[in-house]
Amino acid sequence: SAASTLSLIASNSANPILLLICDRTFCNLEAVAQRLVGKWTANAIRLLAPFWNTDVAGNFLSSTCPCKIVATDTADAIIADASSLKSGISVSIELSGHKSKDVCWMRDIPRDFRMAEWENVGIWDYIRHPSSPCHGLVWPADKRISLEKAYVFAYSARRIGKVATAAKRGLLLSTSSESVNSSEGFEVSRCLVAGTKPDVESHLVASILSEREQVSILTELWYYVACCDGLCGCTLGHAVKGGLDETIIWLCNLLVFGGQHVASEAAKRND
Repeated sequence: SAASTLSLIASNSANPILLLICDRTFCNLEAVAQRLVGKWTANAIRLLAPFWNTDVAGNFLSSTCPCKIVATDTADAIIADASSLKSGISVSIELSGHKSKDVCWMRDIPRDFRMAEWENVGIWDYIRHPSSPCHGLVWPADKRISLEKAYVFAYSARRIGKVATAAKRGLLLSTSSESVNSSEGFEVSRCLVAGTKPDVESHLVASILSEREQVSILTELWYYVACCDGLCGCTLGHAVKGGLDETIIWLCNLLVFGGQHVASEAAKRND
């Protein structure tokens, strides 16, 4: 708050503030408390201290300094990466239209994704209605992802890791099984989900590849997916371990602070 106010006042003076550095801080106190204690703490803080404004992300975004730097530590023992200032800024820009209210608060996972997890199937197999977020995954006109599409990304990444782990532990059935999941290529599920039909093309892939080859491909795929860091602080595998919510925040960090921006700025300097 002080940085935002001072930069605004100083912008009209002869000596404006040119640099703002925020070193390992949070986006708001409620998000920190949720990941330290529990989800209920956010509303408890608002109830007990209704006039206490800790919206650091909003103050950072509203600051008029020409140069702003954010330092972050993804292994911080107190401030989780998902509640850091870096994450608050990226989620505000990518998902909230530059609005920082309640940014990075823990969300309730949509029903479709919870049920797909419960039934141990891919989200593409769990479509209940035409307006499902699985439909129409196209490049957005405004180049901003929606929360629904971000959930599809997060669940898909988690599903790849889950299937690869199952394969590595030897939980794949024989390739002659008809319980081939239509959305995940050569995945052979533990059991046939009620009402599903084997996919001919996927079954053909499963019959061509040996079980050892299936395991090798799945584990190698998950290795590359999990090691992807996007130059935004932590790997995708680390975020997936934290759940869908943290994976969505990782995706926002990638899109706002990712390596594509480093390459873009380097290209500008070379021109």
